[in-house]
Amino acid sequence: MNHETASATIAPTSTPNNTENFPPLPRIAERFLTKLEEDSNGCWNYTGACLKDKNGDAKYGIFWNGKTSQLAHRYAFLTFISDEIGDTDVIHHKCNNPKCCNFLSHLAVASHKQNSAAARQDGLLNVPRKPYRKATQTEIDEIRKKHAQGTSKYALAIAYGRSQPYIAAVVSGKLHPIDRPIKPKRIIQRRPTPASAAVAMQEVAA
Repeated sequence: MNHETASATIAPTSTPNNTENFPPLPRIAERFLTKLEEDSNGCWNYTGACLKDKNGDAKYGIFWNGKTSQLAHRYAFLTFISDEIGDTDVIHHKCNNPKCCNFLSHLAVASHKQNSAAARQDGLLNVPRKPYRKATQTEIDEIRKKHAQGTSKYALAIAYGRSQPYIAAVVSGKLHPIDRPIKPKRIIQRRPTPASAAVAMQEVAA
């Protein structure tokens, strides 16, 4: 569906005058649109399930697209605007509202570098760095279970406040709890040279 079609048919606060020439929306897309509510800032806030931060505040919406769980704003852009974006690109919120799915004016394709630069400019990254949290078996089990059920690594990283490489390491089995017993390394003692032995004897004698 192109931009003009989307604008005429699916804005939450507008009703199309004539939709006979427009292709019908898939049932899943129609269900998605029923979960959007427009606020005074023009944001189309997702009212379905949302990922939460450590304080319990709702952040990015999460939507089941029929195959897997997907970030709601990403689903909105890829479905109603264009699904031809780079593998490393992200969907940037120009409104800085993570629940917004207004793909007509509030969302845009950006690289990770551009997204971080915009967040830094808006003061979203000027926060104290959080101390590193040790991995626990409970968290690892939950991440692996949710990933097996179809939740993406990107969504899991947001939900658990972790980096994507961390999530990838958990899913692949390369990361284990910090409190897991670690096999001691084998210590190989080298045979001292005559010079080093002489120095050692002098230190002991002193």
